[in-house]
Amino acid sequence: MENQDMRNATLARVSSLYFDQNMTQQEIADTTGITRTMVSRIIAEAREQGIVEIKVHFPWRSKHLENELINKFGLQAARVMVMDTNSYSELLLGLGKLTAEYFTSVLHDNMSIGLSWGSAIQHMINALKPRKMKGVEVIQLIGASGLESNLSDGPLLAQLLTNRLNASCRYLHAPLIVENKIVRDALLEERSIKETIKRASQADIALVGIGSIHPDIYSLKTAGYINEEQRKNLEASGVVGDFCGHHYSIEGIELDNEINDRVVCISLQDFVKIGSVIAVAGGIRKGDAILGALRGKFVNVLVTDAETAEYALEHA
Repeated sequence: MENQDMRNATLARVSSLYFDQNMTQQEIADTTGITRTMVSRIIAEAREQGIVEIKVHFPWRSKHLENELINKFGLQAARVMVMDTNSYSELLLGLGKLTAEYFTSVLHDNMSIGLSWGSAIQHMINALKPRKMKGVEVIQLIGASGLESNLSDGPLLAQLLTNRLNASCRYLHAPLIVENKIVRDALLEERSIKETIKRASQADIALVGIGSIHPDIYSLKTAGYINEEQRKNLEASGVVGDFCGHHYSIEGIELDNEINDRVVCISLQDFVKIGSVIAVAGGIRKGDAILGALRGKFVNVLVTDAETAEYALEHA
């Protein structure tokens, strides 16, 4: 894992120097001690993976819907994007930008930040301006999927956010899903994993995505850990979404199922004690998952789109 951490750190640093600070390849080579040929390869990889600052028009907000969400669900804050697009990728770009704007407004020195995973979170990090923070720590809340090509995976996102904020990082070096509950419980007693999760429970703020078991966007299925039959079994048991590794119903009740017992992550009981949980998710396919997360009070800051906000309010 150490070698992978170093690779992620190098990729993030070179990307920042080139795309954010406009340094030439030769200047990067002189600064980092990496050969110019290797710098060129890293930049090509960064372009291919999309690890660049995303420049999008700042999305319009619906203050009316934001206030309704805050009042209806007792939220600390809400951001609702009004964006005329049928593209899910453009939706995620806009949500990332909106989340970055809110996150920047509450960011301060000596803050500990718990981090989940997800495409919208990736776009949020890309939209952040690099800054020199003091005493900031980034902590993984959930294990890695183990797929180096997965841009929204925990370790890479943690490293990118760490680089953006000049922070330190605690990695949760564990597979996302293990064979059974016995193995999961054993891993949770491993020293580095145990210390990371304990530190995560003390985070000042958490950045998370609200997952859905919709067949087209269910992350555990697309990562290869859950097959379609298992997904259908989850759906039949009443699951509508997963939140940082825990599955719940549309009523906001955490469901006891076999997948929960195999996920290496912070417990939901510790998770909900974090003072500010910023959740970003949009698209009507995630409507029930978002509604369940709101009903269960798993989140207290929501960033979503107008259509999904209206769905949640209508079905509250």
